[in-house]
Amino acid sequence: MADCGNEKGQGDSANNPCALECAIQFLQKYPEFTEFVLSKSSYKFDIHALIDEAKRLDLKTTVEDIQSEFDANGTSSELYNADQSDAEHSQDMSSVLSNLLDTPTADNETKTEEPINESSERNVFQDITKQLNKKRNLRRNQRENFRKMQARGYAAHAQAAAASRGSSEVQTTTLPNKLVVSSAEPNAAVSRISIAFRAGSRNETADNLGAAHVLRAAGGLSTKTATAFGITRNIQQAGGTLTSLADREVVSYTVAVTKDQLEVGLKYLEATATGQVFKPWELAELVPIMRNELARLPTEVQAVELLHKAAFRDGLGNSVFCPDYLVGKHSSETMQHYFATNCTTNRASVAGVGVDHQLLVGFAQSLALESGAGSDNKSTFNTGEVRREGSGSRAAVAVGAQAVGWNSLKEAMAFWVLQYAAGVGPATKRGANNGTLTKALGGVNCSALYNGYTDNGMFGFIVSGNAKDTGKAVEAGVKALKSLSVSDACVARGKALAVMAVADITENQSSLQHQLGEESVLLGQVYKKSDLIAAVNAVTTGDVQAAARKVASSKLALGAVGNLSHVPHLCELH
Repeated sequence: MADCGNEKGQGDSANNPCALECAIQFLQKYPEFTEFVLSKSSYKFDIHALIDEAKRLDLKTTVEDIQSEFDANGTSSELYNADQSDAEHSQDMSSVLSNLLDTPTADNETKTEEPINESSERNVFQDITKQLNKKRNLRRNQRENFRKMQARGYAAHAQAAAASRGSSEVQTTTLPNKLVVSSAEPNAAVSRISIAFRAGSRNETADNLGAAHVLRAAGGLSTKTATAFGITRNIQQAGGTLTSLADREVVSYTVAVTKDQLEVGLKYLEATATGQVFKPWELAELVPIMRNELARLPTEVQAVELLHKAAFRDGLGNSVFCPDYLVGKHSSETMQHYFATNCTTNRASVAGVGVDHQLLVGFAQSLALESGAGSDNKSTFNTGEVRREGSGSRAAVAVGAQAVGWNSLKEAMAFWVLQYAAGVGPATKRGANNGTLTKALGGVNCSALYNGYTDNGMFGFIVSGNAKDTGKAVEAGVKALKSLSVSDACVARGKALAVMAVADITENQSSLQHQLGEESVLLGQVYKKSDLIAAVNAVTTGDVQAAARKVASSKLALGAVGNLSHVPHLCELH
């Protein structure tokens, strides 16, 4: 192959046997490019196209080989400069292939090679033709099989697809630093990953009251490695979402992206959850946001918050929302101390849906978090009431008695079934309240209430409506709570509703991901869907009646907001 170069404007390959020889030698060395070469007219092509084809075929070694040979024998390294026009990088096939196939000698002497005879050329192209025919036949058979599958339905196809997917069962791993990793549904189209901490409002003290609310509002602000603008822009460009949630026990950060943008999502999730710096001027910008949230709280939510304050005082009694008089009073140092105390590996979990479990474990191992168990703020149930008078003609009242926490799954399930048996509102539009408890509350908005936490819980009811009607409903509700009893039919209805709630949570990927994160960080384990349904079905009428008797014998707490002129005080209800 002494001279395979072509002059500009030379004829096609039929008049250029040297180009044909080079093409044959190229395909002998790189048979993966058969279709690519044969599809090019006159064996001319763009270098970018060749390298892109190698990348598409995932031939990393071939890409490196081609690039190294071009660096040595090609025109120049500028061949790969994307700013230059395609015309500059387009060469005749024979010229390029000669560079690819020749190896430079030490003395740069002219290289010679024996020409390829016609029979060898014919054999090579016969092999190429056979390969192409096989591919065409394969595609034809695939189309025919697909038509047959459509004719007989998709049942068999669905079974085969299910068998080929990875296991959707929950997987859990506890790292040596006590961080818990859990995952499920690895083949979901959207990847959802969260980092959760036991840093909810129950961990606040008098010195940092409202810090959990600030921590939630500060999600997405500048971190050690990214600015607020950078986080927002890159998550938006990836078509994802980044959210932060907080309740009485957990603060979590969650990113949702498509699988091809998972690397971007994990990068900024890690930055948001582990690298916050709480710049003073950014904290000041949160003040109007937090005040807007407080101003828009429904009266029913306010009543439940006041009920927690009356029942638990501190710990679980701390509101999820920052007190109005403390908005804007949290310094950068206060937030950094709260974060460092409560956001450690021992108090953290990583949960994911739509992501490979081992990938998630590797991500969790790379998190820059300090170790430490922190302190558990225990809370005990107390009797008491907190009332917040307001103008208007409406009132919202929440009444609660002591229950159990989720550390006792069997008892907690009994209280959960009791909540549905007691009534959680109409099941249909303009329907009636047919629950054991809600039937006694009259024509006001009402629902049974069960708030379960790690080590404690509360069962009761909430009502809202016209002030006069609400007052009467509270009196009737307390009487019904003190004499609460359930029948077999009520328990069966409650169990059916609880099973439906479990299925609804676990089959919705967003709520499933939230459940995985909370169970991992609070309990150190994750319950499978089958385990939860089995636990519900294992509840007996006797278990639910025992829970009802515990409520009836418990002290009560009350939280009320609005026009309370007709709402009785707690001492009057006792």
